[in-house]
Amino acid sequence: MTEAALEHIAEGDVQGVVDGLLATCGSLMDVTVAPLVHVTVAAVPGTEQWVALVQVHHLIQDHTAVDVLFAEVQAFLEGRDGELAAPLPFRNFVAQARLGIPAAEHEAFFGGLLGDVMEPTAPFGIMDVRGWHGGHRVPCHGQRGDGRLRA
Repeated sequence: MTEAALEHIAEGDVQGVVDGLLATCGSLMDVTVAPLVHVTVAAVPGTEQWVALVQVHHLIQDHTAVDVLFAEVQAFLEGRDGELAAPLPFRNFVAQARLGIPAAEHEAFFGGLLGDVMEPTAPFGIMDVRGWHGGHRVPCHGQRGDGRLRA
């Protein structure tokens, strides 16, 4: 957790607080550096209030997990932290992932879920997910054909 200082924000300027916090934190995460969760807190100038910005990379958390996280934070803020389940050791998750479920069980589950899909479901019809087309690299959005970024 990092503490940021919000300065030069008029009292009651909620958007200014949000903008100041976002400007302090930035919006990009380096996926090669753990953790992929960042929490930045800041005192709201002229008040007794604090705000927090929680940044979670989509590689490690989905919408459901974010809902659970915020429900637990809310319970803590309301003094109901005693109602929360005891945290499980991460090693249990790793063991479950490594030992896993037999492939046949996965195939049965996804076969039941997606068994009626008979044709490829490709976003925008893009079948080549590696970015190669006919032996030539397809430029990514924002790139020129020679691989350099556009201004």
